[in-house]
Amino acid sequence: MRARLPLLLASAALVVALLGSTPLGEAAGRIVLPRGSVGTAQLQAGAVTAAKVKNRSLLARDFKPGQLPRGEPGPPGTIEGVAAGGDLAGAYPSPELAPGAVSGVEVSDGSLRLADTAVLSGQVRVNPPQVAAHACVSLSGAVAGVKPYDRTLVLPTQNLSAGLFVTQIFNTNAAGRILFRVCNATAKALDPPLGGWAYVVWRQ
Repeated sequence: MRARLPLLLASAALVVALLGSTPLGEAAGRIVLPRGSVGTAQLQAGAVTAAKVKNRSLLARDFKPGQLPRGEPGPPGTIEGVAAGGDLAGAYPSPELAPGAVSGVEVSDGSLRLADTAVLSGQVRVNPPQVAAHACVSLSGAVAGVKPYDRTLVLPTQNLSAGLFVTQIFNTNAAGRILFRVCNATAKALDPPLGGWAYVVWRQ
């Protein structure tokens, strides 16, 4: 049997060469080269030609870097006019922080100034009348831009008489004015001095 094996293989090879892709030739080919018997190690350099490669079967990763031609450069991209998202509002190239995007956690301690929180601040001229013992007088100061329901804080001058104190009045209808009281906690009448009192206005 061993003596016949070379003859059998030679005969099969001859059938493959003569009959090619016919059913008989393909059957003989499977005898000479069983399916899956040829790997990379068995291929000689240059053995696989373009004719053997199936059309449109290769991928970009099958080519050596730099072998595939580059296409023409496309037009330069732009983000101008693109709507911003996330914590940003508006459109590029000049988006802004969206309302409510920053919480107290993101604000650095000790970094805020009065102008960062107040809508108005400054001084208003106040000339309070004499305040009777254990009594209060209601006063107001003209401040442009104040709206009803604004929150205000009025701080008197440092030379305010001892025993006098200032309380705030919540303004619900008087636009352009800040309202407050000057109260006397002593047992005698006091006359507060004229001065420029500081004010701060916040708005919800």
